[in-house]
Amino acid sequence: MIDCITEKKGDSIMYQGLTGWIVIANTPDGEAPLWVRSSWIGIVLPVISIQDINARGVLTRKKLKKGTPRYCVDQKQAIDILAQTHMDAANWWKSQGFPRKNKSFAFRIEDVIVSGGLVEIKPEIRRHYGIADEGIGAEDSWANVGRGKN
Repeated sequence: MIDCITEKKGDSIMYQGLTGWIVIANTPDGEAPLWVRSSWIGIVLPVISIQDINARGVLTRKKLKKGTPRYCVDQKQAIDILAQTHMDAANWWKSQGFPRKNKSFAFRIEDVIVSGGLVEIKPEIRRHYGIADEGIGAEDSWANVGRGKN
């Protein structure tokens, strides 16, 4: 798993303003230790966008090569959900400075199963709630709606 970059660059953001759920089915790729990455298997996470790999490694922040599309999930939500079953892995993320404000984790599409229909949030609904059209990571992202952060 990697970080999604929040800027919109060319065609790098494929779908934004999504809602739905994924289950992590395979050990994600990335820079975290194998035991931490393996702990994501079976975890159900809410999706906030699908992006092309316009991304950085979660630890080194090194830009990664362009690759396959990925489902992006809010880091705070993901770590909170992970803590419910794998507190040791969640604590590892926290010890590394996660969650990072307005950042997301990105999981390869081949490593997940869609468990709840992914639905695009129409632009007029995003505007009504003040949700950014620039993709994930903005202060007013879909993940913050209803949390007093808009």
